[in-house]
Amino acid sequence: VPEGVVISREPQHITLGLDGEVTEIISHMISIDNQRQKAEIDLTKICEIPEDASENFNPYADILFGVYAIADIWATDGSLAIPKDALLELVTLKEDGTAALTSDLPISSYYLKELTCMDGYELMKDKLEFTFDYQGADTEKAVIHLEGPELENKLQRGSLKISKTFEGREIPLEGVPFRITGTTTVGTEVVIDTYTDGNGEILLDNLLVGNYRVLELECDLTEGYVLSEEQSVEVAPNQIAELKIHNSLERGDLRITKTFEGRDNPIAGIPFRVTGTSLLGIEYDEILKTDENGVILIEGLPVGEYHIQEMESELSEGYLLSEEQTVQVAYKTTAEASVENKRIRGHVRLMKTGDGGERLAGAVFELYSPEGELLGEYTTDENGKIFVEDLPY
Repeated sequence: VPEGVVISREPQHITLGLDGEVTEIISHMISIDNQRQKAEIDLTKICEIPEDASENFNPYADILFGVYAIADIWATDGSLAIPKDALLELVTLKEDGTAALTSDLPISSYYLKELTCMDGYELMKDKLEFTFDYQGADTEKAVIHLEGPELENKLQRGSLKISKTFEGREIPLEGVPFRITGTTTVGTEVVIDTYTDGNGEILLDNLLVGNYRVLELECDLTEGYVLSEEQSVEVAPNQIAELKIHNSLERGDLRITKTFEGRDNPIAGIPFRVTGTSLLGIEYDEILKTDENGVILIEGLPVGEYHIQEMESELSEGYLLSEEQTVQVAYKTTAEASVENKRIRGHVRLMKTGDGGERLAGAVFELYSPEGELLGEYTTDENGKIFVEDLPY
């Protein structure tokens, strides 16, 4: 038989002549049908299965293949039967990843191309070529199995890099804890607890693509700092998603209110020296003055212990300088320090004598302030003395 067809093994029965009939040549025509050789083609697809996938996880449902001709295929009469790259069949898969081609393909060369796959998987980049060769006249069907690593779909992966910095600190911290959670594109859940390295970084390679959340956890290393808020990040295929997470110092405010004994109106310009060290060792040393309300407000001080010392000035003449005060500045609060100056006070002793030097009792005196205010009347005692205590400066 000609190449490409299968020999017919079915017997053909004929009768030559009739009983008693004599003929030199008896002719009888029979028809023998030779079938074109067929191909039975199946394929086995493999998909990487993620950890913690559910029992009903099926990555094969979204896969679609196309079968194409590698070159022009010509009919026996010389006409073009199938042009190059013609789509001959669309192939879907069973739940086990297998499929059988149903097209009646002629002997030739073909290629298999993956058209779609489940989100979160790498689509096959290369075509899978295969050839339907003539298997000889005695073979009714040529059996072709398409399988192997070329038909495997890998999960898409990317990387996540977290860089951790701290306000006022140049040296990175190792051991700062983070929790990374997320939902991958293929629907699985991820929870990763990890720590910064010696460079203050976390690098997570081979993460399944998807949406992730990054949460900084409390620890002794971050005492005195405001924990960063949870951040969201998308991990894309073959890319590094980068997050820069900065911790600001915990800060509070300090208000100093200055008053003077016997004085209702505040005084602006009273100098104070404020010194201290934050919880993280940051030094503070500033000289500040009261405003028109007699107040000093320092905003955004790093939390810690601070000392308040009033300084001498002409404005506080006649008043005792206040003693140093110590206050604790806490996060998001205003520490209050009230500083009152007491008047400097003294005593007056007066002795009344006569012309002869004798001491005179019963003499009456009026005592006035420098401003002309009458402070009181006083009478000398039997020793001619007047003693007035606790007079303001």
